[in-house]
Amino acid sequence: MSREWFVRIHNDEITSALVVIDALHRLCGLPWPNAIDLTRRVHWGRSADVPAPGSQAEAENLAVSLQRCGLRTTVWCR
Repeated sequence: MSREWFVRIHNDEITSALVVIDALHRLCGLPWPNAIDLTRRVHWGRSADVPAPGSQAEAENLAVSLQRCGLRTTVWCR
């Protein structure tokens, strides 16, 4: 059975929306409109999930990269 990995981004009330949008665009490869939409979901819904390509290790690497930009993240799978 194949597992799908996700990085959950949590609203931290500190990191600006512009930083989140830029990190989602650069590190997750999201087009600008998608990065903006996901940032809104983080802000209004308290968290949002980004599909992580590949394995658990790749998901954890993405989470760490986002954390280096100041975002709070967790990794989960289904």
